[in-house]
Amino acid sequence: MTSFSAHWRAGSARTLMLAGLVGSSLAGAGTPLPLSQLLVEAERANPELAAARARVAAAEARISQAAALDDPMAEIGIVNAPLSPLSLRREDMTMQMIGLSQRFPFPGKRALRRDVAASDASSLVAAAGDTRDQILREITLNYEELAATDAELGVVTSLYSAVEDYLNVAEARFTVGSATQSDVLQAESQRVRLRQQQLELQRRRIEWQAALGQLTGRDSNSEAIIAMSQRLRAPPPPLAELIANSPQRPRAVSLTEDSARARKQIDLARREYYPDVDVKLNYGRRERALDNMPRDDMVSLTFGVNLPIWRKQRLQPQVAEARAMLAEKEAMLRGLQLETVAELTKRHAVASQARRSVTLYDTELLPAAEATVDSALASYRVGRVDFLTLLETRMRLFEAQMSRVSAVSEHNRARADIDYLAGRSWRGQEDVP
Repeated sequence: MTSFSAHWRAGSARTLMLAGLVGSSLAGAGTPLPLSQLLVEAERANPELAAARARVAAAEARISQAAALDDPMAEIGIVNAPLSPLSLRREDMTMQMIGLSQRFPFPGKRALRRDVAASDASSLVAAAGDTRDQILREITLNYEELAATDAELGVVTSLYSAVEDYLNVAEARFTVGSATQSDVLQAESQRVRLRQQQLELQRRRIEWQAALGQLTGRDSNSEAIIAMSQRLRAPPPPLAELIANSPQRPRAVSLTEDSARARKQIDLARREYYPDVDVKLNYGRRERALDNMPRDDMVSLTFGVNLPIWRKQRLQPQVAEARAMLAEKEAMLRGLQLETVAELTKRHAVASQARRSVTLYDTELLPAAEATVDSALASYRVGRVDFLTLLETRMRLFEAQMSRVSAVSEHNRARADIDYLAGRSWRGQEDVP
């Protein structure tokens, strides 16, 4: 039997050695980072968040611009000068003139323009919050996938060690003629398959690490992110509470501000029916007459208004445009509210079911499977069950352990979705590792 075992292992030795080297290089080394630290990194270094903050700053700078008066106009020139011959003294009305004019919008227009710009800035502030929550959600989902992959690697490694133990038992029993060669072959074959599964999980591990590096704004020279051990997060709040608070979701707040902006635009478009006022002040200096007699300087003050007579071509379409924009934003807000309620209901059901599954695995399925494996191993040692039965029993425990990892991951990912949909993403991180 010793020669047979050596012959079998020689066929797969190079593959297993290569797998071990690749696996150790992929696993990397480093200190596990809590999710909360990655969120702080993203807040500081994520380019998309930086762009959102810049848009907010630009919109806030437009508020004072919207309410500002137009620049005054200055004039300088000569008025009523005769051409033949050109003279500043021959005619009494010839003056060297300097003037200043200013347009004053009809009362209420400047305040409405400021309100429109302020609503736009408020909408962008909420949109930046939604961008932040989306990024937080993506980081949380990828972090949970990384933690689940590490947990699955642990389960696979545990099974790998168990199969090695079974192989030793099978070899010992075969040596004394109590087992067949197929027991050893099955153990070796299962061990190779598990090693291949480890490599696949390590590949997925790199994918989640790369995604987290991108979302947190890390460069390519940074260390790979190591997740903390997977654990079940706290259950989400009651569904009714989540639905009641969902209007505080930043995306809903942004659409609400867009609706307010559209209403103010309607008021502003209506106010355009009223004319603006131009005030013009001129000072005219007159030269002495030809007989050297002095002439008095002159001052003029005039008022002018624009005539908004092209209502059908310009003003009425402005009002219609603003009303259409308001209808669009209100419809979008209503659609978002319906979508939020539906998604919250679905994700809350997923989280509740996954949590019950984890409880079932912890209290019943896993203890029963572990006891069955212990019993099967003891029976195999004395020849009461065959190796295939032992292996199938251990595989059922393996499947239960992997299912528990999936259930925890599903619960945590659903919780991240719920926090995002309910507008409580940052408050929902109180229980993260």
